[in-house]
Amino acid sequence: MAVGSPSTTASPPSWVEALNSTRERAAAALATPLPAPLTPGSTAATSAAATRLPTLLVEHARLAAAHAYLVRLRAFDRAAAAAEDALLAAAAAASGSPPAAALLAAVSTAVELCTGTAESAIPGHPPGGGGAVSSITTAEAGGGSRPPPDVDLALDRHMDAAVDDLLRRTTALMKSHLSKALSELGWPATITSTAITKAGPSVIQSFRAAFADALALHRLMYRLHKKDRPSLDALLPIQIMADALIKRLRFHFLGSKPTNRLDKPEWLLQHISKLAKEHAEFIDGEVQDILDNNGFQDRDAATDFLQCLVMFARYKFQLDMPDLYTQPHLLLHTVSEFISFDRRSMQVGSLFSGQPGSRPWTADGFSKLAVLTVVANDSNTFRKWVGAEREAAREKFESIMDSDPWSSAFDDEMEEMTGLVPTKSAEAVMDLIGTITVLRAVQLDLLEEYLDRVRKAVNSYESTFLPLQSGVGSKRQYELIRYLCRAASSLAFVRDALLEMEESLFFIELSEFARERGEVEEPSESVFSRTIKVYGTVEARILDLIAEDCLREFVEAFWKYDKKSDWDSDDAGPSPTPPTAELSEAVGATLGFVAAVTSSLPGAARAHALRDLAGRVARHVWQRVVARRVFSPAGARQLRADVEHVWVRLFEGRLPTVPVEYR
Repeated sequence: MAVGSPSTTASPPSWVEALNSTRERAAAALATPLPAPLTPGSTAATSAAATRLPTLLVEHARLAAAHAYLVRLRAFDRAAAAAEDALLAAAAAASGSPPAAALLAAVSTAVELCTGTAESAIPGHPPGGGGAVSSITTAEAGGGSRPPPDVDLALDRHMDAAVDDLLRRTTALMKSHLSKALSELGWPATITSTAITKAGPSVIQSFRAAFADALALHRLMYRLHKKDRPSLDALLPIQIMADALIKRLRFHFLGSKPTNRLDKPEWLLQHISKLAKEHAEFIDGEVQDILDNNGFQDRDAATDFLQCLVMFARYKFQLDMPDLYTQPHLLLHTVSEFISFDRRSMQVGSLFSGQPGSRPWTADGFSKLAVLTVVANDSNTFRKWVGAEREAAREKFESIMDSDPWSSAFDDEMEEMTGLVPTKSAEAVMDLIGTITVLRAVQLDLLEEYLDRVRKAVNSYESTFLPLQSGVGSKRQYELIRYLCRAASSLAFVRDALLEMEESLFFIELSEFARERGEVEEPSESVFSRTIKVYGTVEARILDLIAEDCLREFVEAFWKYDKKSDWDSDDAGPSPTPPTAELSEAVGATLGFVAAVTSSLPGAARAHALRDLAGRVARHVWQRVVARRVFSPAGARQLRADVEHVWVRLFEGRLPTVPVEYR
C-alpha cells in the first residue's frame, strides 16, 4: 500500500494509469506476428524485415522503460508500507523508547529507494532508477505510445511526498521521546554533573539512546535533502534540545512583553550568551560525548547549540527591520550590538566557558553564528544601514576634527609608560572606525578624509615662511615641528591599529565576506592593505620633513663653527679637550627641536627621524668642515671632541641600541 493511500482499492494516479497503458500497448505490439515468410533473400523479405525491426526495437525499449518505472514504484510502495507499520508500532509503544532500530531501518529503505541508492531495490537495474528508465529518449521512442515525458518527475514527486510525510511523523515521534528523556534530567534547567548523578544510570541511558536515535534520523534526512540543505543545519537532536529554550525566548522577546523593546536589542543577545554559559557543562560534556560515539566527531555540539539560538535572534531582528528603517539611530545601535555579539561568539568557547580564545569559529562559522547576516544578506537592509552609518560617521568625524585634533591624547606619564603618542584625533578616528567594522566603503572614506586633513595641514606648514635668527620665529618653528611630529604620530597610530585589526579572527571573516561581495580584488590583499601603504608613505614624507627642518635649525646656528679656521694650530690646549664654544651654541639651539621629536613620536618613527637627522648632521660636518680644512694633531683631537659632544647632547639615549623595524 502506498503511503498516504487510504486503502488498496484507491484509484492510482493518472500518470500510473498512463504508464500501465503504455506497457500494455508496447506488449501488444511486440506480440503482433510478423508477415508470412517469403522466399529467403527476396527483395520483399528484406524490405519487410528492414521496416519491422526498428519498430520492434522501439517497442521493446518502451516496454522495458514502463516495466522499470512500475517495478520501482511497487518496490517503493512496499518499503513505505513497511515503514508505516513500523511507525505505528513505535507510536503505540506504551513506555520507554520506541523500537527505533526497526523503525529507522524501514524508513531508511524507503529513503534509499527514493534517492536511488538501494543496491537491490529494482532487480536488473542500477541504483538511481537507471537502465531503461534513464536511457530511453524521445528520439528513440518516436512519440506515439511512449510513457508521458513527466513520468520521471511524477514518480519522484510521489516518492518525495511519501518520504517527507514519513520523516515528518518519525521526527515528531523522536522529538517526543527525546523531550521526555530531557525532562527527566531537568531540561531546560541547567543540567550539572551532580544532576546527572542524582538522576541515575537508567535516566541518562534513556537520554543517550533517544539522542542517538535522533542522530540516526538526522543522517537519513541529510541523505535525502543534502542537495537542497547543506551541512550548515544544526543536528536534529540539538535542535530539539534548543526548542524548549526558544519557546521561552519567543515568550519574552516577541509580542507585547516589556522585554521586547526595539531600542534594546542587547537584551536578547545578552540572554543568549547567558544561556550558552549556563548549559556549557552539559553541552560540551555529555552531548559532545554522544556525538563522538555516534560518528559525528567532526561536529561541535556547542556550535550547533549556539546556532539554534542565533537563528531565533535572526528571525526576531528580521521582524524588527521595517520599524528600524524609520529610525536610523536605532538601526545603527542594533547593528552595533550585532557586531559586538558576533565578536564574542567568534570564540565559541568564550561564550561557553568565559575563556576567550578557547575555541574559534569553524570555517563556516560566519554563516552559522553571525547575527550580522540579517543585515549582510539583505540588500535593502544593507543599503539603509550603509546610508545611516555614513551620515552618522561624517557628523562624528567633523566633530572630532573641530575639537583640538592634534593635541596629545595621553599625558606625558602615560606616553612614557606605553610608548605611544597618539593625538586625540587619531585615537578618536580609530574608535570611530571600530564602531563601523564591516562597512569597508565608509571606513575607507573616513581614513582617506583623515589622511587628506593631515596632508593639507602639512602643505600649509611647508608654505609658512618664518624669518631665521628671530626669537619669535624660532619659537614658532619649534611649535610647527612639534605639530609635524603629532601628525606623523597620528598616521603611525592609525596604521598600526589597522594592522592589528587585520590580524583579528573577526576581521579575517569579514574580509572573506567582502571578497565574496567583490569589494577586495586580490586574494592576497586585505581590506586595508592599500590604505596602510599610503599612510606609511605620507608618514615617511613627514618624518623626512621633520629631519630636514631640524637640520635647518642646526645649520643656521652652525655658521660660526663653519667659519672656524684655526684647525691647523699646534697649540695642544687642555686635556681632555672641551667642545668648541661655537659648537656648543649650535647644539644648544638645536637641542629643543630634537627633544620635541623625541617626546612627540613613537619608538619606530622616532628612530627613523633621529637617524635621518644624525646622518644629515654628519654629512654637513664632513662637507663644511672636514673636507675644507687642514688639521693638525691638536685640531684633529678638537674635532673628535666636538663630534662626540654633538652625538652625546643630541642623540645618545634617544636612539635604540638595537635596530628598530620601521614600516
